[in-house]
Amino acid sequence: MVEKIMKINCYHCNSEYIVKYGFDSINGKQLYKCNNCGKYSRDNPQYKKYSDNFKELVIGCYMEGMSLRGIERKFKVCRQTVSG
Repeated sequence: MVEKIMKINCYHCNSEYIVKYGFDSINGKQLYKCNNCGKYSRDNPQYKKYSDNFKELVIGCYMEGMSLRGIERKFKVCRQTVSG
C-alpha cells in the first residue's frame, strides 16, 4: 500500500510543526493546529466566499437605502456580513 505524504506548513507563521485537530463542522475539512504560534487553520482554505461583483451589488443596495434585513432575505447573506 502506498501512503501519500503531504507537507503542510502553517498559513500564519509558515512553521512545519502542525498537528491534525479534528474536522470543521460546516464543510468537513481537516483542521490543523500550529504548535509554534498556536493558531488554527483549515486544509486548503478559501478566503473569497463572495465575488467582487456580488459585493458591489449588495453594497450598492445598502447605499440606496435597502434595509439589512431586506438584503439578508433577497441575497441570502447574513446581516453581520453586510454591516461588517
